[in-house]
Amino acid sequence: MDNVKSKSLQELTALVQQIDAECKDKKNRLAPEIKKLRTLRAKFAEVEAEHSEQKKVYDSVESGVESEKERMDKDIGEHYNEYKESETKFHANNIQADILEAFQQRV
Repeated sequence: MDNVKSKSLQELTALVQQIDAECKDKKNRLAPEIKKLRTLRAKFAEVEAEHSEQKKVYDSVESGVESEKERMDKDIGEHYNEYKESETKFHANNIQADILEAFQQRV
């Protein structure tokens, strides 16, 4: 029985050593890729920070432009209403002038 346990322990030890060797081999093969990944992550963080700053500036400018557009739309709306009222008065006055002229010619 001790012989079976000893053999099992030897097999387990060999298996553990094999797994450990495979892990070390894979770790060594992946080390350059992990190094590249760290470099790329650092670059990504820089680009993301720059993007965030530029997005804040863009959002600020966009907000200003949008508020200016709304103000201009309001002004244009007011001026358009004034124009329509003036045009209506102009035509009404012309009609009244034509009516007055017709009355004067009758008289």
